[in-house]
Amino acid sequence: MKMPAKNVNFKKKEIVMSETELRKKLHEDIDKADHHLLNMINALMEAYGDESVIIGYAVDGAPITRKDLKKRVEKAESQIAKGDYISHEDLEKASANW
Repeated sequence: MKMPAKNVNFKKKEIVMSETELRKKLHEDIDKADHHLLNMINALMEAYGDESVIIGYAVDGAPITRKDLKKRVEKAESQIAKGDYISHEDLEKASANW
């Protein structure tokens, strides 16, 4: 006999831990980790905070590092503060004539 399908909602359970609890859990998890996971964790730790890590690519394929992105954001924020930008509305008007 076929059972009727149940509606099941899977929600991500948010677990809030103190820093001490989190450190303990991570130590336990690392102690159980296989070589592949250890390599991934190591790569993450080495890349964390490294300004030269490539985090994306421009449309022309040029790599963008974390340092490059920070410079771009700082430049954009400076331009916005100076009023050196085009509004969405003005851009739509201009692009209508392209």
